[in-house]
Amino acid sequence: YTLQFGAYGGKVAAEEMERQLKDAGLEAYVVTGGGDDGRTTYRTVHVDDVCAVIAGCLREPTTIGKTYCVGGPETVTFDGLVDMIGAAHGRTPRKIHIPGWVAMIIARVLAPCFASPPLTVSNVLGAIQSAPDADYAEVFAHLDLKPRPLAEGLKDALM
Repeated sequence: YTLQFGAYGGKVAAEEMERQLKDAGLEAYVVTGGGDDGRTTYRTVHVDDVCAVIAGCLREPTTIGKTYCVGGPETVTFDGLVDMIGAAHGRTPRKIHIPGWVAMIIARVLAPCFASPPLTVSNVLGAIQSAPDADYAEVFAHLDLKPRPLAEGLKDALM
């Protein structure tokens, strides 16, 4: 499974989620669903790298008709990613792991309450539809691109 990160309307997506929770009078927790116990691994990819792949595929005729998995160069657990973001802000996030069916109910309840809900149905479905054996490097090699490492991308996104 790939997590995309980067600027979100001038803010980092995690900061936007925290703001929405605080605006709603809720304590800021990171909630994971879809059966994710925090140890599921993800291939995080910066939004700018995704855009570079899309632009490259539009320019390169040999990509026509092909399907690519787009992910970053390294794997990270969800808990590890949350901890890295928290550390960049000098905080230790609290995490709550919930079953997928509970996460789906929460996502459906939040949908009409927020313009951009902190947990969505697509978040939950993405967490349970991993492709751990996918070739995430193929498209970058084909287009002669190099995705940025997670630590570098987070530093850029959190500035």
